[in-house]
Amino acid sequence: MKTLCIKVDVDTAKGMARGVPVLIDIFGRLSCKATFYIALGPDNSGKAIRRVFTRKGFLKKMLRTRAASVYGFPTILYGTILPAPLIAEKNKEIFSLLRESGQEIGIHGYDHVKWHDKLDCMTEEEIAEELEKASQTFQDCTGQAALTFAAPGWSWNEKAQSEIDKLGITYTSNTRGRYPFFPVYGDKKYKALEIPTTLPTLDEIMGESVKDISELSRYYLNLIHDQGESVLTIHAELEGMVYSEWFSSFMTMLQKEKIQVLSLGEYAAQKLNEAGNISSGKICKKIIEGRAGYVASQKG
Repeated sequence: MKTLCIKVDVDTAKGMARGVPVLIDIFGRLSCKATFYIALGPDNSGKAIRRVFTRKGFLKKMLRTRAASVYGFPTILYGTILPAPLIAEKNKEIFSLLRESGQEIGIHGYDHVKWHDKLDCMTEEEIAEELEKASQTFQDCTGQAALTFAAPGWSWNEKAQSEIDKLGITYTSNTRGRYPFFPVYGDKKYKALEIPTTLPTLDEIMGESVKDISELSRYYLNLIHDQGESVLTIHAELEGMVYSEWFSSFMTMLQKEKIQVLSLGEYAAQKLNEAGNISSGKICKKIIEGRAGYVASQKG
């Protein structure tokens, strides 16, 4: 049986408030689970405009994906002209919806934009502080410690890997790649199982590899059948909002095709039961087609 694991990145206050409930309904209707990775601190989306000057291809991507209409003007002004709302604090009721629906919840950083754009300039102490704030907020909102973490924008390095291992995180999804592995930096093998995203995201392929939304489902299905075990990252702001109708029909199609849909937690449990068969691997930085800037990737 083919398997698709779905991780939901929740980057903004709008995505949390409006996109997450829609996705909960879609997954509930089909009796499947996903992993919701939530940015827990301030929504500083407006500060991302700096990427126009620092990341080649960012402006082209924003125009191609119609970011202004997708996110709306309040969101793209947060942290600049408008104050940055605290995503978790302003949406505590959404955590209750996620728990009641049986969906898995993980950490997607504290300040999403800061981590995404400045990780390589941050000291170990600054990284530890971001992770501590995220962990504490997660515990305040859920009543339990987090088991899983996904890096904002697939921004990752050795300092972050070292700090995440101290938190008792069991599995992560910080990279792009092909199959689960235990990360290695230098001579050190780290404890948390890494489950990379194997499929391109919607915003990477719309208007590029896929010219029309009518082609999108078949494009993904072909990749899922080719890979056998796939991991797809979706976004609350896209598949949970402007592309929610398409995503709902795509999920129904997966069911008809008898493709098993799992959360990353369910998938990790299967893999960790066979931990002796999981390889170790190094992480490098690569350019991904359709995405501006480098992302952490499984080497090889």
